[in-house]
Amino acid sequence: NSGSIGKSGDVIDLTYKRVSSFKEMTSIDSFLTILHRKNLSFKEIQQQLSENFGITKEKAKDKIKKWQENITLQTEQFENKKVSE
Repeated sequence: NSGSIGKSGDVIDLTYKRVSSFKEMTSIDSFLTILHRKNLSFKEIQQQLSENFGITKEKAKDKIKKWQENITLQTEQFENKKVSE
């Protein structure tokens, strides 16, 4: 898996810029968003984050917590914007 596709059944996940705030996201944030959309458990996300970015499980846990707080804040801001319009 060093960047080459071995068979036609191999899958490549691409990230598409869909929102103007995407550039503010880190690669860890976008990775977490992708895993969350796949409905993985917290432990699975923590494991994959740790393995993919070479960080401890404790640091991965902190990154996930910050990501969740950021998503909650963005959702609340979006809801407030809808109400005020």
